[in-house]
Amino acid sequence: MLLPGTQMHIITFLFVCIEVVILCYLLIYRLARPDDKTAYLNIILIFLLVVYNVTGGLLPDENLPGSYFIQMAIAYAMGFITPCYFPYYVYKAFGLAKMKFHAYKGVFFF
Repeated sequence: MLLPGTQMHIITFLFVCIEVVILCYLLIYRLARPDDKTAYLNIILIFLLVVYNVTGGLLPDENLPGSYFIQMAIAYAMGFITPCYFPYYVYKAFGLAKMKFHAYKGVFFF
């Protein structure tokens, strides 16, 4: 079942709504505790997830302005950028020194 006028599934829309709530909470948390370094990493992660789910659900759409190629490029780029951030996030957020290669060079190699 899709949202009316889009290609986004209702479950994806519900996940986006939950992620937006989490993003708002993390922004407030970051303002309350500016010394917390992992909050910044969490904000980037949840932002990438929101953008990935929105672009994956709404693009490509013939009713939106812009070419079909650019819409597909944006959707696929977010599909690559979001998982590429995961090793860096795990390395920095959890302090795993053995993941340094994967966080900085492994993503490009693999």
